[in-house]
Amino acid sequence: MTASAQAPVDVVRDTTTGKESGSFEIVGDTGDLFYDATRKRQRRRRLPGARTSLFVPELARLYLAVPHRGSTEAEIRIYEMR
Repeated sequence: MTASAQAPVDVVRDTTTGKESGSFEIVGDTGDLFYDATRKRQRRRRLPGARTSLFVPELARLYLAVPHRGSTEAEIRIYEMR
C-alpha cells in the first residue's frame, strides 16, 4: 500500500493492483507519507521546509533531509521506530 499526499486529499493505493483503495482529507504541508506494516502505523515528515524523506521498514528508520536555514546547518536526521 502507498499513499500520495497532495492537499487537500490523500490517496491510498494498493501497490499490487495500483487501484485506489481509499482517500481522506489532509491539511497544509503534510509531506511524505509512509506505512509501517510491522507496527501498523503511518509515518510522515513533519518538519517545515524538509522535502525529502525515506522510511526503511527493514531497519525501522525514517531518514529526513533537513535543509540549511538561517543558522541551522543542513543535515540528515535519523529517527528509529519503536
